Amino acid sequence: MRKSSLGDSKYLQIALDFIDLNSALELVRKIPKEKDIIFEVGTPLIKSEGIRAISTIKHEVKENIIIADLKTLDVGEIEVEIAKLGEADGAVVSALAPKKTIEKFLTACKKANILAVVDLIGYTGDLSKLKEFSKNMDILLFHSGIDEGSNIEYAIKRAKEIKEMFPEITLAMAGGLTSKEILLLLNYGVDIFVVGRYITNAQNPAEKTIEILNIIRKQK
Repeated sequence: MRKSSLGDSKYLQIALDFIDLNSALELVRKIPKEKDIIFEVGTPLIKSEGIRAISTIKHEVKENIIIADLKTLDVGEIEVEIAKLGEADGAVVSALAPKKTIEKFLTACKKANILAVVDLIGYTGDLSKLKEFSKNMDILLFHSGIDEGSNIEYAIKRAKEIKEMFPEITLAMAGGLTSKEILLLLNYGVDIFVVGRYITNAQNPAEKTIEILNIIRKQK
């Protein structure tokens, strides 16, 4: 089992699901650049703005980890190359991708020295089928999509299942998370809390960010 280079720390990951790079930058500039914050360049932003969205955000935040949410389904090596060209620190492959694509993606991440994230959005299969990838996987992400809505009871159930099957894996959770859900998930071994609209749509994004960081830090 591969142990993520993130270690045992807990993180807040802010999902920048914008379609306009200037809007994403405006939000990022309002956020304190604490070391336990990860910035995620969302799929819509990458589709809209391309590689420059990744590199521009990286140059803005400098020392913070940047994840390129590519949700790769094919050409795993090429999409890792895209993330690397954008200076991302990590990239995301879909668990729905063909086995060969996932294998190539994870191997490419290792060679490029970037974090490999496997996203479970839409995946309803047996988790044990992912065990063969665990040695090259850094982060396993349980993800309820925006369109399907969040279900905290199901998220907790999956968190328990994932931690039982992959006890050493860095577990990330995403899907409409607010402070309330994060307080509950802290008890189930979640390491990275992915938050989007609760912060990005807030009147005071910095205040919401600190609110969540204070919750997470109490559990360290």
